[in-house]
Amino acid sequence: MDLRQDMLWRSLINQVIADEENAKKINKVLNCISNAGRNSASKEKALEVLRSEGIIDSILHMVLPSIPSAREVNSPESEPIRSGKTSFLNGICDLEQKPPFTVGLVVEIFRGTAFIEHIGNYRDYILEEKGQMKSAVIIYLACGRHRDCSKPVPFTSEVNFREEFCFPLMTDTEDNRPTGPQQILLANSTSVHHLHIVVVSKEFHTGRTNLVASTVLDWRRHLFHGTNSIQTPEQQPWTASFPLELKSVDPDSKMTAGILDLRLSIIWNLPDTTNRPSNIQPSPTKEPKWTPPPPLPPQVVDVQFALESARASQREQTFTLYVRQWWQELTHIREGLISRRLIKLFAVDENSTNQFVCKFVRPLNAQRFVRTPTEAARFVSTIPCEPCRGVGGGPREQWCSTLAFLARNRGDVADHANLLCSLLLGFGLDAYVMIGTRRFCESGTDDADLNASTLAKSYIWVAVFHVDSSVVLFWDAVSGRRHVQALDSSRGDRKASSYKTVDCLYNHNSFYANIQPSNELVSCSLRISDSSHWHPLPSDMISSVTTYSNLVPETLRGPITNTTELSDRIVRELRTLATNWRMARLHQEPPNTWVWDEELCRLMSPVLAGFEADHLLACMALEAEVFSSTTCQLEARLNMAAIHNYVPEGYTFKAYPIQVLHTNPKRILQTSVRSRLCRDILTCHGIDVRLGLCVQVYSYAEESTATWVMFACIYKSAI
Repeated sequence: MDLRQDMLWRSLINQVIADEENAKKINKVLNCISNAGRNSASKEKALEVLRSEGIIDSILHMVLPSIPSAREVNSPESEPIRSGKTSFLNGICDLEQKPPFTVGLVVEIFRGTAFIEHIGNYRDYILEEKGQMKSAVIIYLACGRHRDCSKPVPFTSEVNFREEFCFPLMTDTEDNRPTGPQQILLANSTSVHHLHIVVVSKEFHTGRTNLVASTVLDWRRHLFHGTNSIQTPEQQPWTASFPLELKSVDPDSKMTAGILDLRLSIIWNLPDTTNRPSNIQPSPTKEPKWTPPPPLPPQVVDVQFALESARASQREQTFTLYVRQWWQELTHIREGLISRRLIKLFAVDENSTNQFVCKFVRPLNAQRFVRTPTEAARFVSTIPCEPCRGVGGGPREQWCSTLAFLARNRGDVADHANLLCSLLLGFGLDAYVMIGTRRFCESGTDDADLNASTLAKSYIWVAVFHVDSSVVLFWDAVSGRRHVQALDSSRGDRKASSYKTVDCLYNHNSFYANIQPSNELVSCSLRISDSSHWHPLPSDMISSVTTYSNLVPETLRGPITNTTELSDRIVRELRTLATNWRMARLHQEPPNTWVWDEELCRLMSPVLAGFEADHLLACMALEAEVFSSTTCQLEARLNMAAIHNYVPEGYTFKAYPIQVLHTNPKRILQTSVRSRLCRDILTCHGIDVRLGLCVQVYSYAEESTATWVMFACIYKSAI
């Protein structure tokens, strides 16, 4: 135990024991013990009696609320735990600066228990017992158009969160009257009826984020009747406390990921009295205090929930029956061909639930943080692409909800394509997700030489159709690069591209299956309005199920605000790591034979800025235009001119730039030293050796980052 934590425990326990009433209780119990000596048996008997009489429990009850976590004790500058109990009292929001809503949902997360998936072996258990945690746990929440997340806390089997969040449910009305329970229960916006909770763990040493659990909660079923809630007599009528069991997202695990102790509350904003004339003072006798409305009759609530469940079941059943009939028609149109094509109607989400693919896409208006479609493509490309893997390490198909994908900050190709399509739809574009195949080099790179030996693998990308245009814009969500494709092959030879075939496409209200004799892009038509080439699924049938989807949040979070401070911190830590790495490999090198060159580091900054500008240009330009711009080449030479002027005559200059999609210095160095050029730079020796290091962090929405790093050296050969 930490010394400061130990001293805090002792002082609090001494204060409790020194209390007069507690001292009387302890003395009374000890006097009843016969033969109270100092042997071990009498000590055990004394402890047993104290525990049976409730003395120890009462002491712990007094001490534990005053004990901060080890993280707070060791971090004197840490922020206090957020709490709104002084603002939300008895179901009423009483603040001088009133929030812009009439009704809000307060979510209190007290603690988490039974989290054991982070314990892989007995050694992990021992480290946790010693307080040496390897990761932190974070909870992301979304309700309607509002999102929030908890502060990182050490990930243990029992986690103490003590967090409180408030989500607006309804905005102010014109007559400024409080919204009643009936309006909340019957609200048309189904997105505010559900609370999406995603739990992730973030490793301390690598910064890698792993998905722990994801669940969607209909909070009304707990607050309008306490069927699954723990109600106490002293609780308010619009408050419910209950344990929430989290299902593991591991497809090979049937265990519970953990349990969260929650308390949900509905709060009402007090009616506005700021418009009262200044000469009239409020009178407590004339103005009765407003109180929250009483609960609705249980019969009304049960009937409403039963009606909603029946409607949802009927929608799903009708949709399933129609899709089966539609599939039979599709197979009859092209008998023998459809079975060999990638026409995907359903996908498995992170909770191993089959979902209609159109549910993963919805117009996402995030122009506050993502200003242009090009910036949207760059933002999505900064999220690392990594497929889900099951037991044995083999790839396993699993599509994630957008909130889980963003919280995890990692996902498969389908997750990237669904997010980019949602963002482009939010810009008002006619965007679709396409499923087909793409050519890859045997080495696995995506920049394949189309004339060489390539392999066609299944792939998912985004297509944007332009009004009154004869071309379609293909957008690779993983790299952010674009390619123009003609609508019809009859309009001339199409340019060779890495995309080979297309089998189906979809968005939030459309689904089309390719029924042409050939699905090769060089020969098939992309006019999806032609029913002889593309077999559509009726949009009204799609809307009947996608309208109630909660797989896509309605907003995004912003970028990292202070990237300059973050870049400077990475430089400091990376210099230390690189110095230790160099000294470990150059044992015989005399001290003070090399230095970090600050001026060289400053001159490399425009070069890294140019690299990021090139990536934005790659998202904007076409594949054939990416590296053909004379302006880009001139800009690159201009950025390097200052470095060339700085290098003395007779000296050698080497540089190694790299882009990573994280901000962890240890992982940056591990990735960099895999390159022989970087190893040569960090271990270079000669006369007047000067090393340079520059880091530039560029942040986009959801705090995603593109980190550019450049190692360099200037030296004069000793030979």
